[in-house]
Amino acid sequence: MFQRPIKSRCTEKSYNNRTFALLAIFAIFIASNTYAIWKPSIATADVITPDIPSQLQARYTNTLTPALSGLVQDTNQELVVGKIFLFDSSGKAVGSSPTATGEVPSGERVTYQVPEGILTNGATYSWYMQACYQSACSNKTPTQTFTIDTSLITTTETGTPASATLTTSDFTAYNGITNACSGSSCALTTKTTAKIGGDGTHIWATGIKPKLTKIPVGAMITTATLNLTQSACYGCVGIDPDPSWAGTLDVYPADSDVASLTTGPQLKAAADSTLLYQKAVKAKTVSADITSAFQDWTSSGGVNNGLVLEADNPDIYDGVTYSVSIVVNYRTAAAPTKPTQLNVVPGDSGVYATWDAPQGVGDSGGVTGYVVKAFDSSGSIAKTINTTDDHTVIDSLGNGASYTISVAAINSTNTGSATVSAPITPTAIAGGSSTYTQVIQQFLDAKSGLQSGQYADAASAVAASSSGALFANQLTAEQAISLRIHSALATSNQAMSNPLNSITNTLVVPSSDGTTVTVYASDSFTYSTITATDTSSPGSEPSYEDTNYRFSFTAGSSPTLTGYVDADQADSTATATDTAASDQEIQNAPAVGSMGTFNIADVGTDDGQSTLPPGVTTQTGYYPNRQGVANWAWNNAYSHNNNGYSPDCTDFASRALHTGGGMSMSGSSWMLHHTNDHYWAHNSFGATSSWGGAKHLANYLNLSGSFWMTSYGQAGIGNIIFANWSGGSFGGISHTGVIVAISRGIFIAQHSRNVRESIAVWQAAYGGHGSFWIAWVHRK
Repeated sequence: MFQRPIKSRCTEKSYNNRTFALLAIFAIFIASNTYAIWKPSIATADVITPDIPSQLQARYTNTLTPALSGLVQDTNQELVVGKIFLFDSSGKAVGSSPTATGEVPSGERVTYQVPEGILTNGATYSWYMQACYQSACSNKTPTQTFTIDTSLITTTETGTPASATLTTSDFTAYNGITNACSGSSCALTTKTTAKIGGDGTHIWATGIKPKLTKIPVGAMITTATLNLTQSACYGCVGIDPDPSWAGTLDVYPADSDVASLTTGPQLKAAADSTLLYQKAVKAKTVSADITSAFQDWTSSGGVNNGLVLEADNPDIYDGVTYSVSIVVNYRTAAAPTKPTQLNVVPGDSGVYATWDAPQGVGDSGGVTGYVVKAFDSSGSIAKTINTTDDHTVIDSLGNGASYTISVAAINSTNTGSATVSAPITPTAIAGGSSTYTQVIQQFLDAKSGLQSGQYADAASAVAASSSGALFANQLTAEQAISLRIHSALATSNQAMSNPLNSITNTLVVPSSDGTTVTVYASDSFTYSTITATDTSSPGSEPSYEDTNYRFSFTAGSSPTLTGYVDADQADSTATATDTAASDQEIQNAPAVGSMGTFNIADVGTDDGQSTLPPGVTTQTGYYPNRQGVANWAWNNAYSHNNNGYSPDCTDFASRALHTGGGMSMSGSSWMLHHTNDHYWAHNSFGATSSWGGAKHLANYLNLSGSFWMTSYGQAGIGNIIFANWSGGSFGGISHTGVIVAISRGIFIAQHSRNVRESIAVWQAAYGGHGSFWIAWVHRK
């Protein structure tokens, strides 16, 4: 059994966080066209007791590995430790107490996926949370309960069952000798049959490149079987029914296109380290399960490089030739089912809608977005919005008028039926919305001014803003983190130029009792990170952060900003990924230790052209295309497509490796072992823990043979960087990013704050401390 990802967003992702209006740091452009650099006297954040965790969720209670999560928040916007306490029905603690802890930025979710082997089907459990900043801890939340019931597992299947048989006209086989050859004897020959095994001197392998034209676009693969039938065995007797030999057939996905290879040794090298199928063969006919390969090839971003067939004990095969066919069962592409749990809140001249993803995604690409419509009382469409989020502001509606809201899911081939709300009426707010949006704009500008060096402290920023008194307390409470970001860039000889906060999609929502106001707003924050050491012609890198906020205010003619959270975290459904960890340590952690915070003196250079990491001189195994990984992450850092994860930082890195780098998914039976970190895969039915969980991806890369850098100077673009913000344990990793540029520093793209920024900002925004690991991805 495995969890199907709920379509939502990332905190760590394992979900989406956007808590900081990330900015950069130091340098002020003055009229003389020079850059002034100064390092502030950094204030220390006051020890403020965090709020009690809110919006607790227990998801996947129809499995033995549910996900528990809650939103944590403190006024100073620093990292907050969330503690999860889990108890059995007798009140005994499950594991240690707390069962798990995780540290995330204020305004994001701490999520803990209970490991396999701990909970019992049919049992009832209780749990609660607590939030801490340094020595100050909140009160505990009210106790929650859930019951594990695996009988409630349901699969919403859409589309029509169908099958296709691929025969000799639907694939090409490439046979070749993989050893003891030279020149033309090594050349691959094109056949319609497969040849594997050996004759005591030569060993044969076969590459098979299926054509996928018989598989309809968007079809969801349910099974795929490779059928091999013995047609010749040179020098052996008694082939069937009682062969005098026995061996094991190995089927691998290819890491490079078998159709582009020319020699047997190249074919052998192309075999991925992850077996699709392995079975002892003593029969004339062999059927190999290759379902995961076809699911990979037909998924979004999948690449069909073909298969490699070998024998692990080749000498006893004596060169066996097989006829080949492939039978693929699938469901045709269909429309997604309806989104669920639609909730609509009225505001001033608009509404705010949230929903859960549909249970049936319809095709192999999954849900790619939603179409949201507002209908007036006559049934006419008043507003249409297309979004990849599972929540949105619907503005430009009339106060006092009645509307219904519909939400329909979209996949690559169809638009599904809509879920429709009850009638709802937008309500005007006393004094209008402009005061609130003005405070937000000025607050974010003041915050970026602190981080860029425009203002020396919060008091200066407040004094320069006409609405400063209305956000003074909030800005003062969090000035330590803003000044830390400024100092980090200054230390790295970098500066922020031309910062700009662009506020859109705003909605002001009064509380039912009229005492408080919630404001939803999206901020696109752009700036250039410049190198200030060359003042005549400083180089720059474009930097960006995109955040959906939920601000809290007091009501009245002079509304005061009292706090804010990441709306993507608060209003999305947590998916099964960890930002919290138990005291169980990941086994076989890399021998290389973690690195501390970045120092500009450590930076190296990299153009993305070298395949091999520093110190490695011989290419063995598989390396993804690093430039492709970096390009994909660079171009998609601002995308709100979270692929169904919330938070989605690790899913973002996995998609960069898969779609950008061409790295095939691994593990033929991963659906039965989705928490096993030897597997790495995702499809419309579910995903492995390693696809969406930071420490699990780190563990997968370690187990599969990735190289761990020992200094920042060894880092290359397309490398994956991992962080444990609160300690030095590899098992405590909770965040993932992709290195996208090494130019005037190291630059990282990530989700769960959707940003592209200098590593100096990246580390400072998350507390300015922690332990870090950089993986040069490789599969042995």
